[in-house]
Amino acid sequence: MQRNWQVITVTMAVIALVGCTSEAIITETAPVSAPMVTEGYPALELSTEGYPGGFEAPRDMSGVNAPAEAPETSPGTASISGMLVPRSGDSAVSKMAYYLTPGQGTDQVYPPDYISDPDAIRGDISGVTDEYGRFELADIPPGKYFLFVWGQYGWREFEAGADDQRPLMLELEADERLALDIVYLTWP
Repeated sequence: MQRNWQVITVTMAVIALVGCTSEAIITETAPVSAPMVTEGYPALELSTEGYPGGFEAPRDMSGVNAPAEAPETSPGTASISGMLVPRSGDSAVSKMAYYLTPGQGTDQVYPPDYISDPDAIRGDISGVTDEYGRFELADIPPGKYFLFVWGQYGWREFEAGADDQRPLMLELEADERLALDIVYLTWP
């Protein structure tokens, strides 16, 4: 039995080395502070605003209202607007990335099974909230959609109401301009 284990171990090591060239074998580890840039690939720059997240201190929300109307939109499409507010109501969901994604299932009434970054191929439409958490999207094809916003721990769904934490589903029709007013979410 021990001989079989040794053969398997040696075989796995040979397989691992066959796929590598001598230049690709790492002989040293880079210091933690070294930039993680490979030739031909741009360096990753983290933003302090929007995705991947620029969390701001609570701001005075008195006198700030959600957009009264959704923006103009192309014929045959829809638009939405609103203001994203945490349930606590003590701050703005300021300058955060959000996206609208089509519902799943034959009737499009289910949110996605998993939440990932926006994908235009899937039909996602994205934007960034303003400093007071207001948002607008236009030129949305008719259909059923769910909204997600980037948060401290990943993407979070917009919620159905002040007392309803189910995911908010929007059913948009051609030429509709839907002003959502205040939209809530559970925010860290």
